[in-house]
Amino acid sequence: MVGEISNVENTCKSRLKEYVQNHPEIFHFSSLQLKRYQQYHLDILNNQCIIYAKGRKSLSEILLENGLAVRDVKVKNIVFEYKFKRAELRARREKKGIYSDPILRSCVNVLK
Repeated sequence: MVGEISNVENTCKSRLKEYVQNHPEIFHFSSLQLKRYQQYHLDILNNQCIIYAKGRKSLSEILLENGLAVRDVKVKNIVFEYKFKRAELRARREKKGIYSDPILRSCVNVLK
């Protein structure tokens, strides 16, 4: 069982590394969403900072809905948990980012 998990992890890590190399634009994705010298609304929730990049949409939601992040199931705020889950489901349905690759998609399912 332990050998299976490490094989899955190794496969996932190598596939993710390959994905990132093939999509260099994702390194600058957040900076394209956040403009320099512009003010943003911030919320502090459980000692974590949430930055809103597009009005009422947080940068976390934007990353999730583009398949560039994975939802943390430990979120204790019902509103954010719902928003993040909805954003992640949109990325899955539209096969964006990591969800465009079948192996990475299964990695998220296994490792979550």
